[in-house]
Amino acid sequence: MRKFFAIVMLSLIILGVNAQNASQPGQKHKVYCELMMEWGTGHVKVMLDMGHKADNNRYKGYATIFQNGKRRKFGSKIEVVNYMCHHGWTLHSVNVTNAGSRVVDAIHFYLFEKEVTDDSQIEEGLELGEGD
Repeated sequence: MRKFFAIVMLSLIILGVNAQNASQPGQKHKVYCELMMEWGTGHVKVMLDMGHKADNNRYKGYATIFQNGKRRKFGSKIEVVNYMCHHGWTLHSVNVTNAGSRVVDAIHFYLFEKEVTDDSQIEEGLELGEGD
């Protein structure tokens, strides 16, 4: 019987320690952003999914990156990756989907991650606007 109570107590202690490891205010946690890129006319078209809930999504889908109030144009996919890394994001993975028969029809999905202490830091440094 003592072994049973010892096992129960040990289990409760372990559960208590794990519960304390859950994300608490001010504690760093990872957030993710999906960035979709496709070739536009002479530039790369960029759209972001910042993880907003559908009922609270002020961008009606994907957001776009703006600079000085205008939609920012990127000359290459690497320029976009460097831009995101400059703003604290780390490239996590890349997936490519072919939307047509030509190479330029490929749509690239880049998954970025960032450590934040508060969700208000997710868009920090980025000027975002409504996508199309």
